[in-house]
Amino acid sequence: MLTRGAEHAVAGGSWQYGFLRSRANSIEGGTTDILKNIIAERVLGLPRLR
Repeated sequence: MLTRGAEHAVAGGSWQYGFLRSRANSIEGGTTDILKNIIAERVLGLPRLR
């Protein structure tokens, strides 16, 4: 296997881990529009969009 820490993995598997993790991070963080709405509501005090 070519996971992190594997003997034959390129750069210790950090490239593979970063590639696969980047997709999960974007899903966990929410979409850009959702984050913009959160900032608008909580920081700027704008009304909620529906």
